[in-house]
Amino acid sequence: MRRPADRPGPAPVLDEDLLPGSSETVYLEAVAAVEEETREAEPEAVRGKVGLGTWVCLGWLVLVIVLAAIAGFLPLPDPKRTGLGPVSQGFTGAHPFGLDDLGRDMLSRMLYGGRKSVLLTLAVTGIITFVGVFLGVLAGMRGGIIDRLVVQLIDIVQSVPLVIVSMVTIALLGAGTTKLIFVIAVLGWIRHARVVRAATLTLREREF
Repeated sequence: MRRPADRPGPAPVLDEDLLPGSSETVYLEAVAAVEEETREAEPEAVRGKVGLGTWVCLGWLVLVIVLAAIAGFLPLPDPKRTGLGPVSQGFTGAHPFGLDDLGRDMLSRMLYGGRKSVLLTLAVTGIITFVGVFLGVLAGMRGGIIDRLVVQLIDIVQSVPLVIVSMVTIALLGAGTTKLIFVIAVLGWIRHARVVRAATLTLREREF
């Protein structure tokens, strides 16, 4: 790659005869060059700075996960027990979040329900990240027929509506957390695979 004499800077000039591969590779290289130039033009004080909103969100997320994990050790009533007090009771000392229309403690139900939500989120995120990164790196590094197969698989999966897959899965296998994780994971890895594949193609064509 060559840099223009009248424009100093880190962004390279793309030269077709120096860039092997298809037009997609040329495009990805151009995107990487623009991103690199933007990063180097960014002030050092701004780069890597974490705002207050990020810490607040992170702290809230950690609090939810911790409370959901230790819900069984807290002095809370059984979330399924009814008749703990007047129906739809408001906030009280014994029941800080009140009672529902069956007299069940809302705080207890929220924390115990959060355990399933956290488990579902972590399981789905782990599966789609592993599958997406694996297929993206495989397609970007190997290229050829493997790359075409992965891209075609992405297009096929992307064309399937989530609602239809969910209805068919529930009709065949029944409802349940495991089935829900399966449905979301099957259709959720597409974005990860696309991003990782594009980054892999860019890095593969760079001259380090």
